[in-house]
Amino acid sequence: MQADANYHGKTTFYSNFTLKGSVLEEVDEFRDLGLLTNHHLSWNSHIDTITSKANRILGLVKRTCRGWKDTETLKTLYCTLVRSKVEYGSVVWSPYTSRNIDKLERIQRRGTKFILGQNDISYEDRLKCLNMLSLGKRRYLFDVTFLYKALNGYLNIDLTPLIC
Repeated sequence: MQADANYHGKTTFYSNFTLKGSVLEEVDEFRDLGLLTNHHLSWNSHIDTITSKANRILGLVKRTCRGWKDTETLKTLYCTLVRSKVEYGSVVWSPYTSRNIDKLERIQRRGTKFILGQNDISYEDRLKCLNMLSLGKRRYLFDVTFLYKALNGYLNIDLTPLIC
């Protein structure tokens, strides 16, 4: 193990970890099961990546379906292709900073405007009209559902060390 002092007076420790005799490479970010994690355990880069992908897909849907008026079809396309991108694994990475929450919600704001083809209706009214929940409320629902399943034995998770 070695230590270096940086210009803020903090000491950074470096260590070589091995697994079965092989030295493990140190990385700043890694992807596992589609989730991008960094060495600070911050989800900013993951959220930046998924919002970028979701915005690109939403743009493609908007260009492809420009003249369509059937809101149910447009809603189905949005939910299937766009919303699924920003909700995958959200129980693990659910955002807590206003930066990330707003960045995610902005995608659905754009999506609902496109689906209804109206810019003069508030976001909340567009959600009611489409019978949709905000992404924040949906994440809360996913979190509560996960907790219920974990506490009631529907998931293969041992919670006794965490509860007792």
